[in-house]
Amino acid sequence: MKKEATTKVQESGTVNTVAKRVLDVIQRANPDDISIQEEGNHIRIDIELADTCPEKGKWAQVAEYMANQNLLEGQSEEFCRDVRKFRKEFSLDG
Repeated sequence: MKKEATTKVQESGTVNTVAKRVLDVIQRANPDDISIQEEGNHIRIDIELADTCPEKGKWAQVAEYMANQNLLEGQSEEFCRDVRKFRKEFSLDG
């Protein structure tokens, strides 16, 4: 995935924000995937980032764990039927 950005900066506050973002991306990138070109008064930085997701949060881990468990195991057939009916009616997919 190739990310390219051109930014015109007019205020010093904006310079700090842009600089922090650029430094953050550069620190996370593989040095072999960074290309820097000077064009007059401008610098162009091309960075190829890996298609990776950020680390999962605690609730995402809990949701994944629960999705992988058979939480209805050992329950009565009637209870399982009621749960399935509720899930089907509650579903936003239709």
